[in-house]
Amino acid sequence: MSEHPASRLLPEPEPIEFSPGETSMTTLQSVQALLNANFDLAPEALQPEAKLADLAIDSLAVIEVLFAVEDAFKVKVPSEPAALHFQMTTVGDLVAYVETLVAEQHPAMAPGEATP
Repeated sequence: MSEHPASRLLPEPEPIEFSPGETSMTTLQSVQALLNANFDLAPEALQPEAKLADLAIDSLAVIEVLFAVEDAFKVKVPSEPAALHFQMTTVGDLVAYVETLVAEQHPAMAPGEATP
């Protein structure tokens, strides 16, 4: 028996560890999980260089993803989604934006300050 899509909650992202060299991969995995949950995309299609448009993620879908990012990463996305869409053309762009938000809004979790 398959689970009804409406009853599926977004998965909790992987714990975000802010240490040099690991931030991108952990954030990437978390963003990949969000995109997979929202769009049922194969994980191998969600590589950093993958274009959002090629994944059928349009500007409205990007806004929906940003709402999920707010919940998953405990950040506030500024209300400038139209401008953001033009800046975020790949999965990697989205990951970089999430990392920027986390660094700005959770400075105690900045790179180099994580516990081993």
